[in-house]
Amino acid sequence: NENTDIGDAAVLTLPVVALRDIIVFPHMTVNLDIGRKESIEAVRAAGRSDRYLAMIMQRDGKVEVPQEEDLYSFGTVVKVKQMLQLPGGLIRIQAEGISRVRVHSVERKENCLVSQLEDVSEIEPSDALRGEAYRRALLKSFFEWIHNAQQNLSDEQMEQLKASDTPGYTADFISTQMPISPARRQAVLEENDVMERLVLIRRFLFPGERIPTQEEILIQCLLMRSQRNGTQSFKVSSIT
Repeated sequence: NENTDIGDAAVLTLPVVALRDIIVFPHMTVNLDIGRKESIEAVRAAGRSDRYLAMIMQRDGKVEVPQEEDLYSFGTVVKVKQMLQLPGGLIRIQAEGISRVRVHSVERKENCLVSQLEDVSEIEPSDALRGEAYRRALLKSFFEWIHNAQQNLSDEQMEQLKASDTPGYTADFISTQMPISPARRQAVLEENDVMERLVLIRRFLFPGERIPTQEEILIQCLLMRSQRNGTQSFKVSSIT
């Protein structure tokens, strides 16, 4: 793997696994069976180095030999934690998502796709409590959706959700549990503004539902601050 500079941004050069209708999000671990020759070569190339590679979804999963134009312009850097050779030439890997990346270029080198990528930093909420209020509102909506849709989360999934209080992770996790199109899940990956991502997921959960206003979220923030300070110094009228 190589690092270069394009402008002020550090650019990574990594082998690529092109994914069909699957998104791997940062800070999540997935198990994947790799079958295409180029993808197997990319995994092996990562194994010979530091085990990092890029996973980028195809715009059309039916394309067998994807070119640069067949791939989305955002993906994820992952670290391969485990590799297992399976019968029939398949390789099963366990990969951990590391970060969102913007794709600068993709080309074929040494029997696999190789890409130049730039890390995409998340834009965190300017007010941490405002972000937490949005996160809690989204969780409430998500659990309402689970109940109405008669869906269930496994104990392991519930523990994963409870293990983090990070708004961005919460939005990413919820998107993996929703029956939305791969293109919409890709839109979640591409949204690096955490507050906008939370709103996007809320819209996917309840299309057409009114999104809470900034004033309503501010009131939630004030309530949370009051609860943390152990005081009730103001009254809030009900909102309709």
